[in-house]
Amino acid sequence: VAIFSTIVLLLVMINNFYQYYPTLGSIYNNKHSLYNINSVIVSSSNIHKAQVATSLEAQLSPEPTFKGNLYTVPIPGTTSGFKARDAIVYLPAAYTNKTVSSNFPVIVLLTGVPGSPTDWLNGEHFLQTMDDFAGRHKGITPVVVIADHNSNFANDTECVNSSHGNVETYLTVDLPSYIKSNFRVSTSPNNWALGGLSEGGMCAAMLTLRH
Repeated sequence: VAIFSTIVLLLVMINNFYQYYPTLGSIYNNKHSLYNINSVIVSSSNIHKAQVATSLEAQLSPEPTFKGNLYTVPIPGTTSGFKARDAIVYLPAAYTNKTVSSNFPVIVLLTGVPGSPTDWLNGEHFLQTMDDFAGRHKGITPVVVIADHNSNFANDTECVNSSHGNVETYLTVDLPSYIKSNFRVSTSPNNWALGGLSEGGMCAAMLTLRH
């Protein structure tokens, strides 16, 4: 009993620090379960890639909706051979607005280990943060891709090419290539950002400096 109580206390302390489950109810009522997120397979044939550079704000109709949409998207390791879990993609409300034809900036987010892409949707309040930002910018935000770099809950790849998988190649070749080919986004490095939590934060700094 003493050992069990110690383990439970340790887990509670770790969760209290990281806020992985911010409330007791969130353990059982995760409204951002992957089963409740839209599934989509996108292709370059059905998404228009515009080349105009007009201000995004200038192209919007007067009263756009400000809430974006989440999608699960399988992004293959075409070059790397890495088998990643599905990414989660946030498309801002303005993305589907027919008056907007410019390409969007991109943010790629990574999580820690142990973990999964859904971590950003739980304790980090990702969707609320993005929608709040959109509300202050006429429905416009970057396209955000929450990518997988560990393939499972506990596979600590450190985002390098190793026996755990060719993850560095996946994140720097396969992932950006897929995003640019299948979403209406800017191809300029000046309009891309990479961020992360814990191990993902280290990966973000390392990959940005190396690539």
